[in-house]
Amino acid sequence: MKLSHVSERGMQLVAFANENGVDRAVRLVLSAAILGLGWFGAVDQLVGVACRILGWYPLVTGFLGWSPLYAVLGWSTRAKR
Repeated sequence: MKLSHVSERGMQLVAFANENGVDRAVRLVLSAAILGLGWFGAVDQLVGVACRILGWYPLVTGFLGWSPLYAVLGWSTRAKR
């Protein structure tokens, strides 16, 4: 049975992900906390700027389900299929 082009593409995207649901949720919550610290002035000066910049990494990777650092190191928190 041949899968349609859309299904094959969907399968490729699932294979591309290297984060499980808990990892993604933790990244999103962590990102919200880091960005909140930076944007709402809980920390100031250089630390606040660092929070506003570095908080985007866990946010983007949490939404995508893929971490470039995990890919480079060969790590994955997803269950093997």
